[in-house]
Amino acid sequence: MQRDLKNELKVVVNNSNQDDHDHYFVGGVMQEQIDKCSNQPRRQLFGPFVLERQLNVLVGQTAAGKSVLMVQVLRGIASEEYDAGFPCEASPLKCCYIDCENDTDDWRDRMNGERLPDNIIRKTLDATVMFEDLAEIVTREIKRIHRVEGVQVFGIDNLKWLLSPGKQELENTWKLLKALNLLRSQLGITIILATHSNKDKINSEWTIKDISGGSDINRFSQSIWAVGNIEGQSRQRYLKQLKQRSAQVEFDSSNVAVAELLKAEGKALQFVFMPELNTQERNLVRQMNNEPSKSEQVLELLAENPEISVAEIAKQCKCSETHVRNVKRAKDAA
Repeated sequence: MQRDLKNELKVVVNNSNQDDHDHYFVGGVMQEQIDKCSNQPRRQLFGPFVLERQLNVLVGQTAAGKSVLMVQVLRGIASEEYDAGFPCEASPLKCCYIDCENDTDDWRDRMNGERLPDNIIRKTLDATVMFEDLAEIVTREIKRIHRVEGVQVFGIDNLKWLLSPGKQELENTWKLLKALNLLRSQLGITIILATHSNKDKINSEWTIKDISGGSDINRFSQSIWAVGNIEGQSRQRYLKQLKQRSAQVEFDSSNVAVAELLKAEGKALQFVFMPELNTQERNLVRQMNNEPSKSEQVLELLAENPEISVAEIAKQCKCSETHVRNVKRAKDAA
């Protein structure tokens, strides 16, 4: 498949000001770039699921609550008063929700009278651009909104809606993801991109192979996390990390984050997280697998060698040291 690399590179640096189009390579002194980056550690914006200055991909099936969860994450980033369920280490940041799928009436019903902070703006696509090069339009508009309105965090809902089905879908996925990855690196912005599965994932465990366009998503993103259903629990959902390039994975198959999707009186529809269920693997995602869970593997290693270090257990079980400590703490308390 031939690709016009010259035009695709131009996509990333395009914006509405034609005076900026005199060059297409950006950068400067390499050591100065490293020094600047060293003074700006990546902060958690929604616990370990969303890190600053990354392309973070949220995947889930239709009706799993991806849009609700994305806006909930943006609320936590934009406001000190709102608890999104996982901590945000940054001061309130201006956010832009690029909504390609929902209308305003949907959000009126979901918000249920609860108000959003003023530093979350919402953008939708003009109908006249639907048959144009959406990768170019999306990246150009993100650059303009960042420059003109000072937005630091962008939520895009969602990838599948932006792409036309058919033979060009894979190429357009590659093109858009590559452009977004370059854009977040050059501008220092955070992007949260929602997308769908390529098959029915009801009551089964997510892997990267289940994501539509998964190979390109895995190549160009720094973080991938999934929201899935829990068998027999219509309101419950689990969050699981599939990839995190800049830190250890904290929420894997044996330590998923569990939430209930609720709308209380006068409160928005939202994910209410239940930490006490995080490591209760019965009736969650591990029930379909015969292999030992991460927690069971940790306990087996501790039984064989009580003096083994936390770091060695995490290495052998391919899990985080935090998870090992949680399992040890639960074992000691039993």
